Amino acid sequence: YAANDAAYVDATHTASLALAAPDQFSALSFLTAAGHGPVTVDYQVSHADGTTEVGKFIAPDWFFNAPAAWNAQGRVDVGTGSFNNVNNNNPILYSKDIALTNVASAVTNISLNWDSSNGSGSVAAVFAVSGFSARPAPPQIIVGNPLNGTLLIQFQSQSGVAYVLQATTNLISPVVWVNVATNTGTGNPASLTRPVDASHPQQYFRILAN
Repeated sequence: YAANDAAYVDATHTASLALAAPDQFSALSFLTAAGHGPVTVDYQVSHADGTTEVGKFIAPDWFFNAPAAWNAQGRVDVGTGSFNNVNNNNPILYSKDIALTNVASAVTNISLNWDSSNGSGSVAAVFAVSGFSARPAPPQIIVGNPLNGTLLIQFQSQSGVAYVLQATTNLISPVVWVNVATNTGTGNPASLTRPVDASHPQQYFRILAN
């Protein structure tokens, strides 16, 4: 390879991973292993809204640990180009998962750092990162009778999720939906209101959760 293809973390090296396509995730999974491990890796996950989440995961030594995410069945001496440990069930790469609490804002960057509890001479590598995208659950809508010229739409919200009320006057394709109200969920019952428009005796509504 002519460019960097793995994150290398030791006492003098850190790594910063910028996502090519930031997205909302409820969990991240690191494909990792360590030399002279195990190695504790400190992480900081940055979100588009400016918030961060911190924690740590342990990269097991690349020999004789389980469960394996991928078994290389051998390795190459980068100095001589020779093979060793071929078909010997090592080295091994592992999957280490972390849960995220901010599922409403896209992940933009992941910083990986050396933990001070590690011993000298160890190194951890991260070869890939994947994310599980948990989209907000569709809100269950309760529509009340118009009161004082206002339509009240209620639903159970999820914390941090942005809800958008859209309206249209017909469902004939192509349907044009118009944003008419917004609300940010708190985890409690929420509501959106819409003045009754006498010029449109029939309207359709939907709520988008982002």
